[in-house]
Amino acid sequence: EGGFMISMALVYNISLLITLTIFREALLRIFPKRGTLYSLLSGLLFGFVTMVGMMTPLKFLPGIIFDGRSIVLGVAGLFDGPLVAVIAALMAATLRVSQGGQGTVMGLTVISYSVLMGVLWYFWRKRSPLANRPGSFYLFGLLVHLGMVFLMVTLPGKSFSAVLKGVALPVMIIYPLVTLLLAIFFEGGESRIRSEAFLAESER
Repeated sequence: EGGFMISMALVYNISLLITLTIFREALLRIFPKRGTLYSLLSGLLFGFVTMVGMMTPLKFLPGIIFDGRSIVLGVAGLFDGPLVAVIAALMAATLRVSQGGQGTVMGLTVISYSVLMGVLWYFWRKRSPLANRPGSFYLFGLLVHLGMVFLMVTLPGKSFSAVLKGVALPVMIIYPLVTLLLAIFFEGGESRIRSEAFLAESER
């Protein structure tokens, strides 16, 4: 049942991720040098998509919700770096605090951990072409969501065991795959823009 609920929630969240991909690629075309204005707008875009996903979550128990924030915030850090990820994270954290409930501490720690992992991968990606391969993107998704499962220990009382039993396995199966899919979309968009720029320069 937990896996079915997560799957249904992700159907909606995947549509948000596709929208995110389209708008981010448009931003890259407008701001190819990725200056401060790009980072601000990109951070707001990632934050907005995260918040929309958080407002339509899987409600496992009262006050304990699951959504795609770990995917979006992790990939924000991975592809656009610290400033973009922090802007998006602050927006997500503000909403999570306002939502309240017994899962608030876990929600905030998952936000922080996802951003941290994304930023670490961002710097590795700048140093090594290995970080741009699908296998690395999938490994990134695994590590982010292993951490998410581990952070379930912050849930109070018996909630931890109930949530762990109900959603840990579906999370580890589905979330890394969606992270991989989003990263491939982003990398594909960046590759298209680089190819178009190279072709335009060659024609000139």
